[in-house]
Parts: sequence; C-alpha cells; structure tokens
Amino acid sequence: MPDMTKRKSITSDSTSIRHPLLAGFLAFVAYYIVFQAFYNKISLGRFYSYSDFNELIFYGTLNFIPIFIIFVADVAIVFKLNRLKDIRWKIPLDFVLTNCAVVLTNLAYLLLLSIPIDGSLNWAGTIFNNFILFFVIESACYVIRYQRKSKEAEMQEQVALRYRYNALKAQISPHFLFNSLNILSALSEIDGRKEKEFIRWLAHVYHYILAKQDAELSSVDEELAFMDSYASILALRFKDKFSLTVEGRGSVSHKKLPPYTLQLLIENITKHNTISSRLPMEVCVVIGHDGVSVSNPIHPRVSESASHLGLRYLSELYTSFGLQFQTINDGSRFTAFAPFIP
Repeated sequence: MPDMTKRKSITSDSTSIRHPLLAGFLAFVAYYIVFQAFYNKISLGRFYSYSDFNELIFYGTLNFIPIFIIFVADVAIVFKLNRLKDIRWKIPLDFVLTNCAVVLTNLAYLLLLSIPIDGSLNWAGTIFNNFILFFVIESACYVIRYQRKSKEAEMQEQVALRYRYNALKAQISPHFLFNSLNILSALSEIDGRKEKEFIRWLAHVYHYILAKQDAELSSVDEELAFMDSYASILALRFKDKFSLTVEGRGSVSHKKLPPYTLQLLIENITKHNTISSRLPMEVCVVIGHDGVSVSNPIHPRVSESASHLGLRYLSELYTSFGLQFQTINDGSRFTAFAPFIP
C-alpha cells in the first residue's frame, strides 16, 4: 500500500515552494510596470512613450530581462549567499554585493547584445532601481526571519506544554489510586457489603483508566460511563450526602474529551469541599454543544490542599490543544467548563 502520508507531505512541500515563487514573480512584474512608467515620466516627460504595441513589447522585454536578472540576484544574495546574523554587517555587505551584481549584469547584457557600453545605458537609473529592489527584498528578509522565529518559539512552547501534559498525566493514576485506597479503608470499617460493591465499581474505573492510559481523547459516552462508575463509588462513601445529575446526556455522544476529564472535576469537588448531612453536595453536569460544564455549591474545607493537581492537569492539557479550560468561582458556586476537542 502506498504511503499516503509521505505523498501528502511531498505535495504540501512543493505547493509551499511554488506559490511564494509565483507571488514573488507577479509582484516583480507589477513593480516593473510601475517603475518603467515612472522612469519614462522622468526621462521622457510622459508615462507611456511607445509609438505602437510592437515597440512596447520590444523595449519592454529588452528592459525587463536585465532588471529581472538583477532582482533574482538580489534575492539570492540577501536570502542565500549572505548568512550573517548581525544586521550591522549583513546590510552593508548585501548592499555592496547587490550593486556589484548590477554592474556585472549590465555589462554582460550589453556585451551579449553587442551594444556599446559608453553612453548606451542609464547607470543612474539602474542603480536607483536596484536601491528600491534592495530595500524591499532586505525588508522582506527580516519580516520572514521574524515570522520563522515566532513560529519556532510557538512550536517550542507547544512541545514544552506537551511535555508537561505527559508529566502530569503520569501523576494521575497514582494520585487516583491513593484516594481510592483511602475510600476503601474507610468503607472496610463501616460496611462489608458496601466494601464489595466499592471494589466492583473500582474495578470498572480502573479498567477504563488502563484502557485510556495512552489515549489522548475519549468519547463523551465513554467519559459519562466512567463518571457514573466513579459517582457510584462516591455514593457508597458519602451515602445520601452526595448526588449527581446530568443534563443533555446522549445529545453529543460523538464529541471528544480528554480521558478522565469528568472524574477529575468531580474528584476536585470532593477534595476541596466539606460533604456532610448539614452540607450535602449536589453536583450538576451539563452537556452542551461546545463542551461540558460541572458546577457545585462551595463548602470549603478548613484544611484544603492547594495542589489542585486535576485542574492544573486539565488547564495544561487544553492549552496544548490550543483551547482554554475555564473555571468560575462566584463565592457561592464553582463551575468548570471543559470544551470539546475538535
């Protein structure tokens, strides 16, 4: 089977090369028309100085060729030949080399056409033309260089974010296991039957964790099933003091979320809030068209941990996807919004 990925890459590269060259050539043609009209106005007093169309084609082509060669030479010198990074040395050297190219091109062109050198060429006009070309090409060189540096910096930032995401992801499973063992320890002292139920639900949860260990995305349906298992564990732990409602279930089942998103948001709620008979926890999960919001009343714990590992994990992860994970705390209710991944 042919490697379609490689073929696509080659096609993309050739397209990326061809289009800038075509754009550059068309830009030069437009410049040449304007410059030639301007030159005719200065030297002959009018923009259009040709008696007929044939004369326009002849003299237009005759002047176009050396100017185009000079343009190509200037581009090669500025972009390829001179690799100096220090602007204090690069610009003067580029200017000297491009003017040497002007002289050599004009002399070679005159000799090739057997035209006398003395008095047959407007050297001031060609030098002025080269000055304009040099200024435009040199400016374009530094604009492109700046864009490349910005793109490289952005790519490096994405790599760094992905690295931090992988590092945080590696912490999630041990972190969840530690909390689960604490719950299991508490249940073993309260109710042996519920302890068995807890182990069954915990098996369901860890089956999902193992299945998604190396996955970057999960469907909303998979995340909801995982959340249901985790909510069942919490229901066993807190009895009737913890409840969870879901709105919009099944409306966008094909959408994608990072694995463990809903579990991490609910775990964050139980970790940083007091849950008791006096302060029951009622969590509301809303599945919208753009993402999932999880909200809860705020009952802050006195000894609240400040690590916020789950929220930090999701924030870093969504940043690596170029999206924003949002949280809102109005003092009485906390809401987290996780957008779907395109």
